Amino acid sequence: MPKQTVITDSDEESDSEELLDRQYKVILLGNGAVGKTSLAHRFCDGSFSTSYKQTIGLDFFVKRLILPGDINVCLQVWDIGGESIGSKMISR
Repeated sequence: MPKQTVITDSDEESDSEELLDRQYKVILLGNGAVGKTSLAHRFCDGSFSTSYKQTIGLDFFVKRLILPGDINVCLQVWDIGGESIGSKMISR
């Protein structure tokens, strides 16, 4: 049987960056109205909204995880608006 990896959410809020073992940026980029913001909210907050609100420019989320081996990870999730900045970046 393959080894299973378990990822745990960290509920502790800490201002100290020294506790982090790793820090990564995740950029959500794509066409407008495809679900980038919904994905970010669901992943970072565990929430979901059925109403649509266009992202103007960009939005920023943070997700802290504790990986196996007590590795503390901070993911910075950048949600780039598909109709504003995103479409100009994709077309190039």
